Amino acid sequence: MPDRYYIGGSRPCGRSPSRPSAAPKRSSPRWLRTAGWILLAIAIVAAVGGIAVYRALKHVPEFYRQAMVAGPDEQKTASREMQRQVAGLVSDVKREGRWQAVFTAEQINGYLAADLAKQRPDMLPSNLSDPRVSITKDGVTIAARFRSPALDTVVSLGVDVYLSGPNVVALRVQRVRAGSFPLPLERILSEVAQATSRLEWEVRWGQEGGDPVALVTIPPPRNPGEKLVEIDAIELDEGVIRVAGTSRRP
Repeated sequence: MPDRYYIGGSRPCGRSPSRPSAAPKRSSPRWLRTAGWILLAIAIVAAVGGIAVYRALKHVPEFYRQAMVAGPDEQKTASREMQRQVAGLVSDVKREGRWQAVFTAEQINGYLAADLAKQRPDMLPSNLSDPRVSITKDGVTIAARFRSPALDTVVSLGVDVYLSGPNVVALRVQRVRAGSFPLPLERILSEVAQATSRLEWEVRWGQEGGDPVALVTIPPPRNPGEKLVEIDAIELDEGVIRVAGTSRRP
């Protein structure tokens, strides 16, 4: 006779029958989880970096934005002033004696907007348009719209302008940017070299303090009776560039 009974179908007292144990969970190797976090971090950094680069490329220098606001009538007026100044300077240097000329950034930008493409259509590479300048005591910044199938941005070139010798104007290139993103100088300088090669004046390239320098030499008289032009002063101020010198017989 059994010494334990089932009551109401309940289990008998004593140890419960054993259940089959569940299969142990397999944990991912630690190196795999670490690699996953590293890849996720790299993806986030790349995405943030891509956004930062995109914003930097889309940045437009403030002086360029303001210069592009000028209307056609304002640009034409400034261009006429610029060309009158140039005509007056050409007339002055043909006469013996002292001369000087003052050009404003507004006049230069007016000419660049209204007449450069008409008078010098081959001056700029095909992927550059709408050039503008800014003049400060620290130098000249030249900017233009750059367009290609892969990129649309404003490229700017920062240049210090000074005399490095008798009749030798030095253009020291200090920075090149696409938007606010710094660019290597090599490719841009090749474009600048092509542009300066179209000038009638001799242009040589050197270096100063690690920066490339274009040395533009004012040529001597080519025809009998022409005066020898000597530039002895170039001054930069806020929005203004002054040039002065003398003309004399060779």
